[in-house]
Amino acid sequence: MILSNNLSNIRENILEWYPLKKNADVLEIGSGCGAVTGLLSRKAKHVTCIELSEKRSIINAYRNSGCTNVEILIGNFQEIKINKKFDYITLIGVWEYSGMYVNDKNPYIGMLKKIKDYLKEDGKIFIAIENKMGLKYWNGAAEDHTGNLYDGINDYVNTNRKVRTFSRPEIENIFKKAGIQEYKFYYPMPDYKLPETVYSDSFLPVPGMEHNYAKDYSASRIYQFNDAVITDQISEDKMFPYFANSFLVVAGKDDTGMQYIKYNRCRKEEFRIKTELCYKNNEKYVKKQALDKQAEEHILHMKEKEEKWNGSLPNLHCIKGYIEEGAYITPFIEGEDLEACFYKYRNDAELFIQKFCYYVKEYLTPDEKSFVSFYPTEEFYSVFGKVYPEGQKTLAYTNTD
Repeated sequence: MILSNNLSNIRENILEWYPLKKNADVLEIGSGCGAVTGLLSRKAKHVTCIELSEKRSIINAYRNSGCTNVEILIGNFQEIKINKKFDYITLIGVWEYSGMYVNDKNPYIGMLKKIKDYLKEDGKIFIAIENKMGLKYWNGAAEDHTGNLYDGINDYVNTNRKVRTFSRPEIENIFKKAGIQEYKFYYPMPDYKLPETVYSDSFLPVPGMEHNYAKDYSASRIYQFNDAVITDQISEDKMFPYFANSFLVVAGKDDTGMQYIKYNRCRKEEFRIKTELCYKNNEKYVKKQALDKQAEEHILHMKEKEEKWNGSLPNLHCIKGYIEEGAYITPFIEGEDLEACFYKYRNDAELFIQKFCYYVKEYLTPDEKSFVSFYPTEEFYSVFGKVYPEGQKTLAYTNTD
């Protein structure tokens, strides 16, 4: 199962959103089975991979055999001669192993100092690593590298393996000692290995937003409590950055403007899209883009449906977007999330139901004049089958979701 995780295209979500320079040279340290090598080759001019395992390198080479701009070097990166500098260096699930491969009194600081020598002046380092204080470890997930419960939380006491992860304050302290002044934290959920969403300090989850019941595919898990309930609480208490399951840290000046991104890779190809919240020119906006060629038409339909649906629900004000370079872009509306609103009534069932009925009646109930006679379409048949309600009313345009 661990191998299948390495081969999932969901792995690419960790850096797919980042706008690498097209003429960039990338050094991928610990490229493994090529989980992100193919992505990097599509986004950059040249990718140099360094991997200790010959078997993993062969998998990577076979997997990305169609990439003409990838070079794979086998061995410990300390022993491989590198005569160039890079725009980007990636440590995706690698930095935590520094104690095993770096000859230095403090290998984690030494690792960063070493790779800084290979970085161009305006270059960036991408570090993806588990958070040793991540919520999943408190809730029965084994430590990813030792396989033991609570190893990270117990600061690896009595653990002989030279591998470890860190909390955010510990990482910031190491960066300071390594001479890294500029950096930005991102929070991939449920973790960096199979990320579905990526948060930033500029946009963190609110209660009701992050209900992720991710399974631990590499080991059994003993659940002690409800992940969703606790995530709501730590989000409400502004503690999410401390308890996030893992980090993506961009070391260097990060001016992308990206604040949040959500991926939908598990849908049918024609509906696979990503949703980004960006900040540019003092404005926040939302961008929806296709992840596959087949989904491009779905993006274009969003503008068409916006125009058709507008006015169907008289008390619901619809935003207006536009299509630009194949993406559907709308302004970001500041306000209270509906699920966050319901969170306030979580311990009062009667009030919860009252508020629910109010919102449905006030915002989701159309006028009688908006109704038309229902008749099934081919699209309806494809989703719901041949059984349909006869003699009923419906809106002229509806969302089959």
